[in-house]
Amino acid sequence: LYDFIPDPHDPDLLHLVIADVTGKGVPAAMFMAVCRTIIRTEAQNGRSPANILLRTNQQLMSEKRSLPFITVFFGTLHLKTGRLVYALGGHDRPYWVRADGQPPRQLSGQGMLLGAFPTIRVDEQEITLAVGDSLVLYTDGITEARNEAGLFDEARLEAVMAGCVTGSASDIAQRILDAVHQFTGSHPQSDDMTLVVLQREAVLT
Repeated sequence: LYDFIPDPHDPDLLHLVIADVTGKGVPAAMFMAVCRTIIRTEAQNGRSPANILLRTNQQLMSEKRSLPFITVFFGTLHLKTGRLVYALGGHDRPYWVRADGQPPRQLSGQGMLLGAFPTIRVDEQEITLAVGDSLVLYTDGITEARNEAGLFDEARLEAVMAGCVTGSASDIAQRILDAVHQFTGSHPQSDDMTLVVLQREAVLT
């Protein structure tokens, strides 16, 4: 799942979500739909990213039946300044691809997956994207794509991004997908892949 949620109180804010549910099939899809509704509802109330994930976990834990677990990245991006405030709920940490040529790096921060424990710790962090910088969000279907020799892994992902730091968002996404598909070849995959690349552009006045 990925989602973009406009902020109802501030048109300059955009909420970014990428999530991954354990399990497969109809039960996992139904659970993801429930999680999406909860997160979108919480995002309408002006809460911080960490608080949104904590409240989402509380609602999931209030269910009496057995549920899958979910990993989530939630970020609030200020479209004019590039300031991104974010929290991780056990999800793969996104990459910050900087247009100034510095090596791509994973965002910092820790957090626990949602729906597994009644009390969780979720760190809140922030960065500021410069004009031309990109944010690469993905699920573990990318880094755990495999062939006969092993996994695509984060090192290969970082190498691909390092070779296209000045590319557009669509260029970066296509380079990553091409590299994954070349790596896996005809080897069957056990997980789906979600990849989202956002790039900050100059604000026109």
